Amino acid sequence: MDLPKFHETFNPILDILSDGKTIHHRELLSRVFEKYYSNLPKELLEVKTKSGEKLILNRIAWGKSYLKKGGFITYPERGSVQITQKGKDAVNKKLNLSDIENEAGFLQFYSEEKSKISNKVEINNSSPQDLIDFGFSAIESQIKNELLDKLKVVDMTTTKVNPNNYPTLLYNGMLNPVIPYGIKGAIWYQGESNASRAQQYKRVFPNMIKDWRSKWGEGNFPFLFVQLANFKKSADEPGESEWAELREAQTQTLNLENTGMATIIDVGDALDIHPTDKQTVGYRLSLAARKVAYGENLVYTGPTYKSMKVENHNILVTFDHTGKGLKANGKYGYVNGFTVASKDGPFKWAKARIISNNVVELSSDEVENPDAVRYGWADNPDDLNLFNQEGLPANPFRTDSRPGKTK
Repeated sequence: MDLPKFHETFNPILDILSDGKTIHHRELLSRVFEKYYSNLPKELLEVKTKSGEKLILNRIAWGKSYLKKGGFITYPERGSVQITQKGKDAVNKKLNLSDIENEAGFLQFYSEEKSKISNKVEINNSSPQDLIDFGFSAIESQIKNELLDKLKVVDMTTTKVNPNNYPTLLYNGMLNPVIPYGIKGAIWYQGESNASRAQQYKRVFPNMIKDWRSKWGEGNFPFLFVQLANFKKSADEPGESEWAELREAQTQTLNLENTGMATIIDVGDALDIHPTDKQTVGYRLSLAARKVAYGENLVYTGPTYKSMKVENHNILVTFDHTGKGLKANGKYGYVNGFTVASKDGPFKWAKARIISNNVVELSSDEVENPDAVRYGWADNPDDLNLFNQEGLPANPFRTDSRPGKTK
């Protein structure tokens, strides 16, 4: 079989990098495989496990790697591949190479091609660090011990914690040593590891920000953060959601002075906890920075809930931050993602339409006396289409205070 050469796709990307530019491994794999997959025969991507299951190889997780001009920087390979299938019945599995029966297929071919890549670039075991950065960590790891004791968040006798999440670890190792130096502001992208404890997060996150500001002694410096993206399998019916509760905790943190949030509920991936569209995330953070840190007068966030009122069995929801007005993306003009409920009744999907620049009207044949509203209340509300005219998505919210899934 005459196959395209993987290194012929990889090398041009290496050659066009400018001096000093770093590409994270996810962006590298995204660039290479998006182009490479399109040229591969389908049968080469079929993986058969020793248990007889057949899956299609859609993404590879060989190891944590970085690419810089003049050097391919990588950690030791984990010896695993990530198998995914997209669609309504999406699955996301990680298999050890020992579990795979047909190693003579794509995996063997990829290994042969990878050796040609290694011959072109230098390999070492360090990781570029331009910012304080650490992934897959819980918020408790970045808080000093005294604050954790005060908040009574973690009981280490009953909690199994991996090294990245160990309370105070990252604070003591990465933050405390640089506190004597000046600071202009902070950007925070975290929350996934705390989704099951969203109610705690409502206390811990704002208190962490206050503590950082107190320790630096630079006043209420700008603190920007990214709200959780849409992730996991989408739900067919309304229900409770850990990730929605964590987003709510993040939204409530905006009550602190000099904070800003980038909503990315429209750029996530059901199968990848790290959205590959980094440009949109960065752009929306930049809007928040221009407003919060530099005081520019601009539309820097999407529509946010302001108020609601019941009128003739319908609910009218009013929004702030609508800019030049609300819009519903899509050719029919209806708004997706709203649910309504009567007092103590179950939430049902609602029909929603924009009736003015800042108001959406909701109705449901299944709810006679609506009392509460939710929007985008799910781990992955993947069909949300309410934006302002400036192209920024509406922030998920709820008007009720019913107990949810998290503690």
